[in-house]
Amino acid sequence: MISKISEEFLDISFGDKRLDCRFKKIADQLSSNMGASIPLACEDWANTKAAYRFFKNKKITLDKILDPHKFSTHERIKKNDDEFTLILHDTTELTYTNHPSIKDLNPGRRLKLRNPKKDGSKTIHYDYNLIMHTSLALTTNGVPLGVTALKIWDRDKFKDTTSMKRKVNPTRVPIESKESYKWIENIDKSSSEASISSKKLVHIGDRDSDMFELFELCDKTDTNFVIRVAHNRNVGFNGELLYDAGNNEIIQSGTFNLEVRDSNKVKRNAKINLSYSKVNIIPTMSKRKNFAPIALYYIVAEEVLGKDENPSNPIIWRLLTNLPIKSLKSAHEKIYWYSLRWKIEVYFKVLKTGCKVEDCRLQTKQGLMRYLTLMSIVSWRIFWITMFSRENPTGSPEECLTKEEIRILKKIAQKKNTSWNGKTLQDYYYELAKLGGFLARKCDGEPGFITTWRGYLRLQDILLGFRLI
Repeated sequence: MISKISEEFLDISFGDKRLDCRFKKIADQLSSNMGASIPLACEDWANTKAAYRFFKNKKITLDKILDPHKFSTHERIKKNDDEFTLILHDTTELTYTNHPSIKDLNPGRRLKLRNPKKDGSKTIHYDYNLIMHTSLALTTNGVPLGVTALKIWDRDKFKDTTSMKRKVNPTRVPIESKESYKWIENIDKSSSEASISSKKLVHIGDRDSDMFELFELCDKTDTNFVIRVAHNRNVGFNGELLYDAGNNEIIQSGTFNLEVRDSNKVKRNAKINLSYSKVNIIPTMSKRKNFAPIALYYIVAEEVLGKDENPSNPIIWRLLTNLPIKSLKSAHEKIYWYSLRWKIEVYFKVLKTGCKVEDCRLQTKQGLMRYLTLMSIVSWRIFWITMFSRENPTGSPEECLTKEEIRILKKIAQKKNTSWNGKTLQDYYYELAKLGGFLARKCDGEPGFITTWRGYLRLQDILLGFRLI
């Protein structure tokens, strides 16, 4: 029987049918045992050795692993009824410092000096990391549709940033030679390979994506974006700055209330002042020969503090977008879209905490990268089940589960309650979550991804037992 994760790889092709079959089997094993090591997931030496050989095989490229999933993601984007589909971009580091057997991973650019020895000397400690820059498609309701672009690399040489003196003005270095070029690469891939109008996609980035080259690319390719401002840029040739323009040239402003939590998870109602204006972003002096000013909309959401209010982190968001804003409602919509950027942080948590990819002990960098590409799809799957079930409670359970899984969940539910007759996706999703510790009380809210992950693993164990009967 085809599992749900296998549906993402129906068109996989490595040029060898044996490799195609092996990949689908490995995907099923790792998906059914998320968080387990490769030997534990494969269960015997023959399958474990086959998996090790697969991840060492030079014919297996990251693009070939990801392409079938990207095609399925593009199909889900086409079926999305929303006017826009959000593409979230972000970077995470995967630490393998305590991985003694890896052979060819370069040291990262962090440097730590451990406690001095008796003779006064210190031990230099290098961090060994892989860096992953991911683009995740998302509906405006927060349902992840899949990965549209993925880049994994390690830094080619160690840089002691604590003592390094700046010798070159970074604004004069070509963007192609910078690590930040990852933003432009993934935006270009996500838009050009989607086989749909780029006007339907809105790219969301944090402050690291605030680059004039990104604005220029999106302006040329008619690509939409909403990014958070990191630099107080020039908006005039006489020294006018962006932050001042927001105060002096406001088109419209208003307020709205927002419930927020501080670092101690204490709730409070914040009054937010929202304003927007149209600005011309001027390139820096070194770029004015090649780039012209670009007209964008500047949105500011800033918390209004009372006399007795002194929160530790008052809210202030400054956003830039090339989407036209004609009302406060439209500006508020862009603020809401940016708030959904946190979903990609949850996705990384699924990857690291749920799938435990940092515990993998493959011995080559390329093997790790192939493994991470596969696990990025497995992580999306469990995240998608969680969010899709919340947003489509009355849908069919067959959209998330196989017929065999539905049959087993029904038997488990009827054993506890003989009158149970679940029909909707929510009914079966709750039964799945209960296997992971969800109590389904009125005060409990919706199950989280960790509960879903635990329940899914238990369901796979029960499924194995049914198959052996």
